[in-house]
Amino acid sequence: MDVKILARRIMEAQKERQTDCVIWPGYPATWHELTPSLFRYYSPRAWIAYRISQETIDSLKSHKWFQDPSVAKMLTSYLIDEWLLDKEATLVAMDLIREIQQRGPLPVYTRAERLLRYLSGETFTVGEYIPLKMITAQNAGDTDSYEPTLGALAWSESENWQEIQFLLGHLKSHGWIQFDRDDGEVISCVVTVDGHSKIAEAETSMGPAQSVVGTRFDTSMDEAIEDDDESFLNKDFEIPSIHELPIASDVSGIIQARLEEAQLCFSKGAHLSVIFLCGSILEGVLLGAAQREPERFNRSSVSPKQNGKVKFFDRWSLSEFINVAHDIGLLELDVQKYSHDLRDFRNHIHPYRQIESGFKPDGHTAAICLQVLKAALASVAGKR
Repeated sequence: MDVKILARRIMEAQKERQTDCVIWPGYPATWHELTPSLFRYYSPRAWIAYRISQETIDSLKSHKWFQDPSVAKMLTSYLIDEWLLDKEATLVAMDLIREIQQRGPLPVYTRAERLLRYLSGETFTVGEYIPLKMITAQNAGDTDSYEPTLGALAWSESENWQEIQFLLGHLKSHGWIQFDRDDGEVISCVVTVDGHSKIAEAETSMGPAQSVVGTRFDTSMDEAIEDDDESFLNKDFEIPSIHELPIASDVSGIIQARLEEAQLCFSKGAHLSVIFLCGSILEGVLLGAAQREPERFNRSSVSPKQNGKVKFFDRWSLSEFINVAHDIGLLELDVQKYSHDLRDFRNHIHPYRQIESGFKPDGHTAAICLQVLKAALASVAGKR
């Protein structure tokens, strides 16, 4: 072989280099240099290629963005949205990341519909089952075996397997997908005729791309969400008696004191304190409910598992408590949705996260959180 041809082939092979994904550290990616300071990355976890400068990479590291998966989730779904709008390899910059943060996460029902759209797109023949496997930090590098799961995570703005399980359960409950296998670690599912019809209806009314990205960019949807917020805020939820809540007697005094403190903080304009107190009360009450009915919580199809076994309650996150409580009928759909908003707000208890996100709660934010707590307590106590 000609030496020049061999040298050129070696240089071309070296253009694509193996590394970690910038957006999702720990997941493999390939990259090559476009200019001395601009690179093109591709990772199955981000699902789509993106461009990023060395300056942005350095900024991400210095601001500890890598430690906040909520940023990575929203950025990933944004990149997919851009791809759907025929924009190839979107440039990731700090201004873009800040803008995405201000928009906030997608509603849960939208994430489920995006997952349905992804599953449909991965179905090459009618009735074909798609195997989704539980992915962990230990097997994250095996992108070939877990590629369908990585795509599901990316499209549905999800962080982990438990979120995928929950969203799949929602789709199944509506008859849009069916399970052939569900053993906690592998879910083999197929999009039903009704599921394909659901996607076709959305595409007919909005267009193939807009049916997915519309909920993030369509201002009419923003207005609808704002109307939902106002409707939820205007509902009259009465805080049940502390004795009607499923909590142990040795905890009830603490819960009662925090309830009173949250209301006092709200009246004094201490908005951040209201958020933190509401989050802690909600988590305490849901933990109490789980301890009172452990079998009911553990048998939920969305209960968090590790190595095939349901985790102990003290290892559950607030997100997992919320999803399971909804799955077993303890929390209604609207309460589940807004409880996740409360959880996201509560996570700003870490000062550096608040600095990075620019989160500035006001009276409206505090009112939503207090209302969410009232609704959740009423649901748990059987008052709704």
